[in-house]
Formats: sequence, C-alpha cells, structure tokens
Amino acid sequence: MKNLWLVLLCAIALTFAVGCGNDDDGETGDTDTDTDTDTDTDTDTDTDTDSDTYPDVDYIADDGSSENALGLTAGGDLWWAMGFDTQAGGESIIEIHVAFGWNGGSSGVAIGDPFIALVYNDPNDDGDPSDAVLLSTESATVTVAPDADGFDTVVLSSPANVSGTFFVAVVMTHTAGMFPASLDQTAPAGVGYLAYSSTPGGFNNDSPAGNDGFYENGAAGFAGNWLLRATGT
Repeated sequence: MKNLWLVLLCAIALTFAVGCGNDDDGETGDTDTDTDTDTDTDTDTDTDTDSDTYPDVDYIADDGSSENALGLTAGGDLWWAMGFDTQAGGESIIEIHVAFGWNGGSSGVAIGDPFIALVYNDPNDDGDPSDAVLLSTESATVTVAPDADGFDTVVLSSPANVSGTFFVAVVMTHTAGMFPASLDQTAPAGVGYLAYSSTPGGFNNDSPAGNDGFYENGAAGFAGNWLLRATGT
C-alpha cells in the first residue's frame, strides 16, 4: 500500500484477573425487636434504589494484545478507526481508549506526543465510514507508556450521542520511522479502517475518505482489530 509500512512482531498475551471480597457483619441482642424491624425496612429500600443504577457499556473488539503496528513510511497524519453497534444503555459515548505501538517493540511513540480522538456516526449503518458524520473531537497527549498494550483514556468534554453503527477514531501526526497504530491480528472480527494524509497536520477529520488514502483493514492487507475502544453510558 502506498506510504504504508507494516511492522510485524510477536507479542505476549496479557491476562487480567479481578478479585472480589465480601464483608460480613452481624449484631446480637436480647429484646430489640423494633430495631430489627427498622433494619429490615431500610435494607429493602436501599436494594430497590440500587437496582435502578446501570453500568457503563464498554465497546471492545480487540483482545488486549498487539501483534503489529502501522505507520507512514515518510510520516504524515495517520487516522485509524473501529466500528461498533450501539448497545442499550451505552448511547452516549463518554470515553475513548487507545494503545500505541506494539507490545515489546519500539514504535517511536513517546509520552507527551499529541493526538486527537474522534467519534463518528454512520448515517446509513453500513459499517463503512466513507460517509461518516463527525460528532465529537478531543485533543489529548500520550500519558501511558507505549509498546506495552496499555490504554490511554480520553474523556470527552462533550459526550457523543450515537445510534446504530458508529466509529471511534484516532488521528496522529508522526515522523518517518514511527508506528503508532496498535493492531491485534489474533482473530480479526471487527470493522477497522485506516486513512492518511501525506501532509503533516493536513488530515481532514470531517471527511476521512477525502484524504490521500482510505482503506478497510482487510482490503489493505492489514486484517485485524485496532487497540481502540469506547465507553458509553
């Protein structure tokens, strides 16, 4: 592909475990019947209130481990995006999560490097962002060490309301020899796209398909899921 350079390295899959703990407490009494009744009533009321609270929805296509990373041979603006179907309770996108480089490699990305996170609506829900409508952008910098499958979290100052199919994307200006876009190729299943502008700072965020190059991952020979996620509420 013109101006695209694929770097392939093996990565070690990461496994995360979450532990839970329970706290037990109890009280004994001889004749405090009224006190026991009040406690039961309060507990029932609190339980009903908590049942009205719903968790956030995480939109994830990757497995958390990168095998490859992409960059432009001569440098420029690289844009990469993942598509998702809106889930009930997750119609308002509040965060975008992105990893840079590849696990154990040397992508050239450094803490403090700037990038932009974006959210797009797919107006006809066909999974093709060539006609995507830009909903939200947020400027950010890399804060988590690259090349270790760690995710930067970008909190959107203006949440993006989505429906049907939507895309989250990142655009980064980089120099020759850098490989910012982290790619999971273990089991390609998502809807991934990439685009670029050869002119640093020249990428048109409003029309990704109108830049120097625009490709679906598989069609470009880079089948896989970007390490790029979203959280909705």
